[in-house]
Amino acid sequence: MQKDFSKPTEAVDWYVDPTLKPLPIRVDLFLKNKMETRSRTQIQVLFKKKRILVNSKPIQASYKLRGGEQVRVLLDPNREIIASSQIELEILFEDDHLLAINKPAGLMMHPAGSVTSGTVLNAVHYYFEKQGSPIRPGLLQRLDKNTSGIVLLPKTNEAHQVIQQQIIEHSLDKVYLAICDGILTKDEGVIEAPITQVSHPFVKKMGVCASGEGKNAKTSFKKLMSCETKTLVGIKLHTGRQHQIRVHMAHIGFPLTGDLLYDGSENMSRQALHSYYLRFSHPVDKKYKEIFAPLPMDMFNELKSSKTNQWEVIDKSIGVVSLERLWNPKRWLDA
Repeated sequence: MQKDFSKPTEAVDWYVDPTLKPLPIRVDLFLKNKMETRSRTQIQVLFKKKRILVNSKPIQASYKLRGGEQVRVLLDPNREIIASSQIELEILFEDDHLLAINKPAGLMMHPAGSVTSGTVLNAVHYYFEKQGSPIRPGLLQRLDKNTSGIVLLPKTNEAHQVIQQQIIEHSLDKVYLAICDGILTKDEGVIEAPITQVSHPFVKKMGVCASGEGKNAKTSFKKLMSCETKTLVGIKLHTGRQHQIRVHMAHIGFPLTGDLLYDGSENMSRQALHSYYLRFSHPVDKKYKEIFAPLPMDMFNELKSSKTNQWEVIDKSIGVVSLERLWNPKRWLDA
């Protein structure tokens, strides 16, 4: 691992959402979920060096967060950083404060376990190294390995904090496109069902918790088009649980095409899920910004595998001939 001798980021901050479940939570467990590229041992070292502060005071790893606190991690200027990987990125938007990319399916978000390169974070570091820039942004949003679409990366601490606050306050709108097996009977709806981890011998799998003891999860969906065997839907998340869309759509009987983990068909080599649209207030000029990520070819081909005249179009703004702007969800979001 190379060293980062550029001007270091002095600290990373997280606000503890009072609606977070479960609360109270040990601060070391809270940070383990936030700092996914660092092991629990590395995080414990930060506590010993008094580099973890809650409301500006050094605390122990066992300290329990109850909501409303500000957690700050003081970073080591000579810390090891993630190595760069020569992977070309599709840039959707960039200015001095933000970078938005279109992540392809099959690319992990960050190094984990034995995977130390070839991820989004490695590719982003390469992108800035190639420009001679000292910027080393961290991740604010995450997508499953086989989910494609928009990833927004703040370039500064200020932008990071503003966008993170918008996520907490649900003022940042993120819409996915998904192809589901079967024909949805409702034109739109809301799924509210708690999610928890369920037993699986090989991979991490989530499921709806029948007892209601899992983490609360809420998903809105809108039927866009349907044919004899599948439905194209727009989806908005109100919470950010792991595999939430995949679990919720399978729960109501319409698993994502290609999602074998949640009983989807084998029509595609991955789940047909794409992070398509992002709307937020720019952290500096405060103007609303919209970003679209063109539908990937595998999902486009899945739509085109049926003759266009066999599709029943629910939203008249839909056009299956366009990859760039298949649908504008503004009217749905603002309804």
